[in-house]
Amino acid sequence: MNDDDAEGDLPVQRSGRKQVSQIEHYAYCLFQRAREAKTLLQARKLLHQYIVNAWASAEQERLQWVQLHQKELQAELYHQVRDTFAGLDDNINPQEVGR
Repeated sequence: MNDDDAEGDLPVQRSGRKQVSQIEHYAYCLFQRAREAKTLLQARKLLHQYIVNAWASAEQERLQWVQLHQKELQAELYHQVRDTFAGLDDNINPQEVGR
């Protein structure tokens, strides 16, 4: 056990990434640790507001990413549709696919 591992803490998994997502950051902040004060976790109504704000912020970031990457997302959708129709028999009506 090294100094990074505290009693009650989970071991850190290194994935080679240099950044963490907002959700990962908030999950880290909300995780209870043995050697840290529980100020945030004992704040009750403020904790609830913090969690709601964290979720709203992360959801806004996700929606903004989707908005900015429409071309890539639409291209992926078209590839899936093309692949679906490529594997069908000639006598299947495309309007009936997925029903």
